[in-house]
Amino acid sequence: MYFELRPCPFCGGKASFRIEPYHGKKLYTAECANDDCSVSPMACDMDAKNVLDAWNKRVISNFPTLSVVIEEEEEHGSA
Repeated sequence: MYFELRPCPFCGGKASFRIEPYHGKKLYTAECANDDCSVSPMACDMDAKNVLDAWNKRVISNFPTLSVVIEEEEEHGSA
């Protein structure tokens, strides 16, 4: 079986794929391989295609982007 894993949707890091025994069956897992990823997303299922589809899915939104401006408060010194 040939498949492609897209990079992590959060950090852009490399993805890993593993197959492990689970109650006499196989458990397929795709996850971010970047130890520094702050989200550490994972997809797992008993069906490899479900895992690959879930991992590689990206949501494209037509919703407007929220812009946020954070202004630092000036420090007021006492005299």
